[in-house]
Amino acid sequence: MAHEYSFRFVDTTIPNTMTWDHLALWYRNLVTRRALSRLTADGLRDVGISEADRVIETAKPFWR
Repeated sequence: MAHEYSFRFVDTTIPNTMTWDHLALWYRNLVTRRALSRLTADGLRDVGISEADRVIETAKPFWR
């Protein structure tokens, strides 16, 4: 049975399966969290994220 993956949703319930979608999702997490960590207080306010939310999000490993 073939599994179809979307860039926005990756079925991680299938064990021992690594797809390009997983890698793309992980890379996107890494890049966006780095960008989030560089935002100033004004930038955080512009996107509606608190400092506490930033700390929580940037502390996550790229695979989550």
